[in-house]
Amino acid sequence: MQIRYIVQLKESIQIEDHWPISIMGGTFDVISKNGKASAFVITFKGQPVDLAPEIERHEEGEVKFSIVGRDTLLPCVRMRLEKAFTYLQCYFDVEILIKEVAVEYVGETREEESKIKVKGQSTQKQQVSPLIPYNLLTRAIMASENGEAPEFEATLLGAARSAMLQSGISVSQGIFL
Repeated sequence: MQIRYIVQLKESIQIEDHWPISIMGGTFDVISKNGKASAFVITFKGQPVDLAPEIERHEEGEVKFSIVGRDTLLPCVRMRLEKAFTYLQCYFDVEILIKEVAVEYVGETREEESKIKVKGQSTQKQQVSPLIPYNLLTRAIMASENGEAPEFEATLLGAARSAMLQSGISVSQGIFL
């Protein structure tokens, strides 16, 4: 079985030249659109079908079926890409959407294809609009009129939130003190 991990970039980048790179026994390649890199694909060939997710049937309860993830390569791929992009971020403002990985499980033979019940999966970040109390908005307007807006503090908090989100630490609904 082949496993393909497709990881999008937040914004497309230019890579002057590229070819497949060996990584963890698989290959890392660039997906380009209009001459710019928009995503990366990591492909592993000859993998056991046991790594594909499985559908589990439940006889009792409201939930009749559940999908059981068995892919032990995915956490390793995520960790390796996070480390690689930490390195790149020392030189460039580039961000990979590591929490939004699409995975494809493809049988290399008819027998493997028939054993794979879940052919793929993907995760996407859901945007949640923060609920801002009206009195807090009023305070912000009043503070800006009096020249008391915490501009320096807001800049530091914004940088801290961004760093926390990139490292995978959860920031709850805009509350960060």
